[in-house]
Formats: sequence, C-alpha cells, structure tokens
Amino acid sequence: MTTATYEGTGGKGETVHISMPRKEEIREVAQIRTLIDEQRYCGKGRTKCAVLRGTLHLDASDNRTRIYPLQITVSGTPKHRPTRTWRILFDEKEWIYRVPKDFPM
Repeated sequence: MTTATYEGTGGKGETVHISMPRKEEIREVAQIRTLIDEQRYCGKGRTKCAVLRGTLHLDASDNRTRIYPLQITVSGTPKHRPTRTWRILFDEKEWIYRVPKDFPM
C-alpha cells in the first residue's frame, strides 16, 4: 500500500494505491482517494469548496473471507457532510476492490 500526495492550482489531495500478488505478477487492485482539499478556493466567488477526509482500514471482522474488505470513513464539507462509512468489497474474479458508485471521493 502506498499513498500519493498531490497539490496543484485546484487544491490538494491524497490517493491510496493498493497492490496484491496474483499468480506471478503484482497488480494494482485499488486507487482510493482519501483527501480532497479545495480550501484555497473558499471566499473567491466560488460557492462550492470541498474538504473531504477519509480514513481507510481493513475490515477483519469476518475471518472466513479470503481477502478482507476495506472500510473507509469519510467526513467533511460541502454542507458539513455527516460522517459515513463505506465497505469496499474485493471482486476475486476481476481481482480488484469495487468502489461503490455513491462513494463521494
């Protein structure tokens, strides 16, 4: 697992990259954003300025599974978004973590 941090004119952010072995290769199985920070746009005529933070964990509550799901808790703005947690399941056939469509990051 590695974390990539980026910063530019549009703000800053972080993305977690997760890789796993499959047969004789290492494959990237997930890219999950854990920070979106557009605060530098606040107060400059922009109505939306988002700050979303995610905390990522392995969900090891079910030890019968071969590959644990991920659990990410997201909080922040816009509109003081309430804290919410998503489970991201692993698709063994496609060999990737499937990020839900309603995941805000």
